[in-house]
Amino acid sequence: MHQVGPGCALMKRRAALDPGSTCLPARSKESRPHAIGHLPSLPFVRSRRCRCHACRMRHDQAPDFKKQFSQNVAALLAGKESAVVEAGKLTDFAWSRLCFEREDSLLLTFDQGGETSVLPLPYEEFFVEEAHVANSLENSCITPADRILVKRKYSGDHGRIEFQKATQEG
Repeated sequence: MHQVGPGCALMKRRAALDPGSTCLPARSKESRPHAIGHLPSLPFVRSRRCRCHACRMRHDQAPDFKKQFSQNVAALLAGKESAVVEAGKLTDFAWSRLCFEREDSLLLTFDQGGETSVLPLPYEEFFVEEAHVANSLENSCITPADRILVKRKYSGDHGRIEFQKATQEG
């Protein structure tokens, strides 16, 4: 069992003060695993005592993964308003399932063969519609081979990106 350092409590306090923080809120064992898996370029940690994914890594590493994800999405759009892509192309690492959840931020939960990694994304940059909206990915899980629609939320908008289920004609 690994030791959780004092940085965890500090990160949780920062999360409470800074809504843009990379820390996830504390959650019950039933609602979500406390564990955060690992990503090849980012050593996330599995911990039952610490619910913050940045607790055992250098403070400057969490934004790197978000930046890498943002760059992948921008490359998939390649200046277009929208693109239908295989979901596996969103990341540079292997995963078997990706789930979308709307909370204080958009939470992408990656299942990596028994390990779980959670990437919180700010709604100002990434978005899924509520579950009742057609083609919404909220509370949905997909595989790397599934095709999804990646599009700019508003035409000409260079900030907000929306993820949707791809339609048959898409």
